[in-house]
Amino acid sequence: MLFSVIIPVYNSENFIRRCINSILRQTYQEFEVIIIDDGSTDSTPKILEDFSKKDTRIKVFNFCNSGVTKARQLGILLASGDYIFFVDSDDTINKELFFNVWQTIKDFPDVEIVRFKAKMVNDKPGYDHQLYNTNNSKYNTLLDGYTAIKKWCSPNKRYEVFWLYAIKRSNLSLLHDCPNFRNSGDYAFVPILIAKCKKIVMINYVGYNYTCNNLHSLTHDMGYAKERNRAINFLHAYKYLMENMQQIELESKQDFHFFYEDWRNRLLKKYNLLCGSLKDELGNVFEQELKKQ
Repeated sequence: MLFSVIIPVYNSENFIRRCINSILRQTYQEFEVIIIDDGSTDSTPKILEDFSKKDTRIKVFNFCNSGVTKARQLGILLASGDYIFFVDSDDTINKELFFNVWQTIKDFPDVEIVRFKAKMVNDKPGYDHQLYNTNNSKYNTLLDGYTAIKKWCSPNKRYEVFWLYAIKRSNLSLLHDCPNFRNSGDYAFVPILIAKCKKIVMINYVGYNYTCNNLHSLTHDMGYAKERNRAINFLHAYKYLMENMQQIELESKQDFHFFYEDWRNRLLKKYNLLCGSLKDELGNVFEQELKKQ
C-alpha cells in the first residue's frame, strides 16, 4: 500500500466526521486510515466505531491518554503504507491531495518528503494567511534537506508541522524511541526529519485546511497552568532540536548558523509572549538557552 493516514484523536466529536469524510472523498482511493484514539471520554469512540464498520480501510486503535507524540509513534508502528500523511482531527484535506502526491512520487520515485500547501481556516484578521506556505522554493524540483531548511527558514513563515508533508515511512524511524512531548513535538522532530533527507519535493497544491479557531485544541487551551506547560514543553523541544541539529551539522560538514539564529529568535519570541509571572519563573532557563551556540 502506498499511503497511510495517521489521525491522533482526543475528544473530537465535534469535527472528526468532517475530517474523515475529507479523506474518504480523495480521488486516489488506495490508502488506509490509522486512527489513534488517545483516551477520548466523549462520543468520539462511537463515531469512530461507526466509520470503521462502514469502511475497512479505517482502523481504530484505543489507548490511554498519552499525548499526540505517543499517538503518532503508535500510528507509525501500525501503518503499512510507504508514505505517511498526518492529519489533525479538527482539520480536513482537499480531494486531489493524494493524487497529486502519487503523481509526484511517480515523477520522483526516490522522494522522501513531499511538501504541499495549506489553507488557514477562520484565522484572525491581520494574520498572515500564507503562514504555512513559501514562495522561496521552486515547485516540482528536487531539494536536499539542508537546502530545503535554508530556503524555508524565515521569521514570518512556518514549516515545522507534520501535517504539511507526506513522509516516507522508513524516514520516520527516528520517532520510534524519541521523547514523548505532549505538545511542541512538531518543533522537535520535523526540522530534523527534513535535514536528514536527500530528496524533497514541494508541489503547488493546496492540500491541507488548518482550522485556526478550535478553542478545544492544545494550541488554544488557556489558563496559567496550560501556558506554563506549553512553555516548558517548548523549551524541552527546543533543546532536543538544537542537540540533534548540531549532530547533523557535524556529520554533514554544512553550516547551520542560519538555522540556530532562526530558532533563537523563535525562543525569544516565545519568552516575550509569556505572562509576567512565567517570565519571572522561567526567565533564567530561557536565558541559558539563548546564550548557547
